[in-house]
Amino acid sequence: MKTQTAAAAPAPFVTLEQWLIHTFTGLGRNLSEELVLASQAKSPVADALKDPQSEEKVWSVIKLLGEPRLTFKPAMKTDLSRYTVLSLMPELRGAEPVKQVPESTAEESPAAPAPAEDSSAHVSSAPGWKHFPAVNDLVDEYYAAVEAREQFQQLRERLRNELRSEDEKLNSRISVASQHVKNDEHLSDMKRSGDLVLANLGSIEPGQTELEVDDLYSGESQKIKIKLNPNLTPSQNAQWFYRQFSKSRSRQKAAKLALDEAAKKQTVVETQMKQLENAQTNEELRALRELIIGRKPAAVMQQQQINKGGQPPDRKKSGKPRMLSVTSSDGWTIYVGRNRHENDQLLSKLAQPNDIWLHILGSGGAHVLVRVPASKQEPPLNTLKEAAQIAARLSKGGTSGSKVRVVYTQVKHVKKLGKDKPGQVRYENEKTLEVDTSAPMPKCMKQLFSH
Repeated sequence: MKTQTAAAAPAPFVTLEQWLIHTFTGLGRNLSEELVLASQAKSPVADALKDPQSEEKVWSVIKLLGEPRLTFKPAMKTDLSRYTVLSLMPELRGAEPVKQVPESTAEESPAAPAPAEDSSAHVSSAPGWKHFPAVNDLVDEYYAAVEAREQFQQLRERLRNELRSEDEKLNSRISVASQHVKNDEHLSDMKRSGDLVLANLGSIEPGQTELEVDDLYSGESQKIKIKLNPNLTPSQNAQWFYRQFSKSRSRQKAAKLALDEAAKKQTVVETQMKQLENAQTNEELRALRELIIGRKPAAVMQQQQINKGGQPPDRKKSGKPRMLSVTSSDGWTIYVGRNRHENDQLLSKLAQPNDIWLHILGSGGAHVLVRVPASKQEPPLNTLKEAAQIAARLSKGGTSGSKVRVVYTQVKHVKKLGKDKPGQVRYENEKTLEVDTSAPMPKCMKQLFSH
């Protein structure tokens, strides 16, 4: 065996570890590295050949593997980068050189060998290492740690994607809102045009397309030209400018609020992204998940409710789906379907035969339902008009600010086309209402934007 020492290692081997793996059957990379570290010999073969003690250092450790009473204890680095079942490395034995167990000790009481000494007495407490009583414990800990690390990485990546997606939505919202923000000069122009048209009603001829008058709002005497709609009366032209001024002012106010809200949310997203990158444990990520995703697992919520003395929620109590609803100015409930599946549920599970169903004529859009109590036969006309406004504005044909027609009839006259066509119906005994989508939005419709 000594003819195959490190000093006689063939040239193709660059390191002692490679020579050990090639020379001894059953030695793996991890154990070979540990043996070289334990021998405190140089790993590169070229350097080991320069040290006359290399052969003795390496063989003293290799011979230990055959000792029946070699004390050892499994250990693993906390970062999972290395493990050992022998703990022969200097950092685990206080940098003391490995010593052979005396032969006389090994030969005592062969029939009933003395119990091995507690390995903890031979293994120093090294930073970054964790010791185990048995190899099985090390293996269990390793795979549990690997699984936990995988869960940590997957959860962090999922939350990172959630935050990126939210940031993209906020950027898109800011971009859209910025386009709707108009300067004060534009608003004042609309208001000024309406005032000047109203002040010169008597000088405007039918069919006139332009009005040139003195600008009463400027400090200097100058003329201003105002474009008119020849199909409108002078008074209607003035009202048109006032209506545009009111709409622009409302849009600007809503856009500014949206910008402020989006900016605040972006600050929160940036803070959560920093917390996510700084998180070290799964517990920290789970706490962040509740904030980022905005909901807690059902089991956690049920347990919290039980801890407060309540009962877990019974999901089977209500068979009706939760549907978006508003209240008309007359106090009647109006339900709104926001997509084809909600439209289908509106008719399948929520509607009663005498309820009033509304939909824009000739275009795709929301299904709207006016709930009719048993004691009443027909809702007030004002409630029908408000419901028709909602049906018109939440449709493809009602976004141009023009006049459209909305059909309405009792639910018992509305039939679904089939299960494979959710939201598509046929109806009869209908009536129609004309809706001007450029008119001011009903107050009850504003409730939709608070949900």
